[in-house]
This record gives sequence, C-alpha cells and structure tokens, in this order.
Amino acid sequence: MPAGRSWHFLSASYAEESAPTAEGGEEVRTVLHLHPRLAPVKAAILPLVNRDRMDEIARAMTNDLQKSFRVFYDDSGAVGRRYRRQDEIGTPFCFTIDSQTSRTRP
Repeated sequence: MPAGRSWHFLSASYAEESAPTAEGGEEVRTVLHLHPRLAPVKAAILPLVNRDRMDEIARAMTNDLQKSFRVFYDDSGAVGRRYRRQDEIGTPFCFTIDSQTSRTRP
C-alpha cells in the first residue's frame, strides 16, 4: 500500500468522542478504530488492583495469551485511564481482572 493510502487509512480510523467524567462533565477522547486483524496490540490485561491475587492472575493470563498474540499488561493508574490509553492505540480487546475473577479462577 503506498504511503499516501496508509496515511489516509490511519487518519480516517481516528475519531474524537465525548465521554462523561466522574465530576459530571464531558471530556473529548481520541479513539483509533481498527479491525482486530489490523491492530498491532490484540488485547490488554488490566488488573483492577494489585492484591487478592489479581496481579498474579493477570500476569498468568498475559503470559498465556502472549504465546499467540501481542498483549499489553497495564497496572498503572485508574482502570478508566488504562482503557482510554488502549482506545487511543486501537486495542480491540481489554480484560479487567477483578475480585470476581479471583473467586472463579483456580
């Protein structure tokens, strides 16, 4: 694909969306809409907190998925911000590991 077409494809895939804030306002966020086959990062694993085995389960899930896919592990900051970072780079799938996960997974 010539460089001009690639640039146009990427430019057309970006969108700015309004999203509600915790304070009741609105913020504009950038989202990259890519088909999962084209996304460089296929999934993000996001432990809600680093306790109650959540980080351990998240690391194990990351290691399992990395055998077949490019996967990103992120445990920094608020989970909403982590989701927004993945939206910006076009990650099609995000998994949050929470207290229910630690009860239902051996």
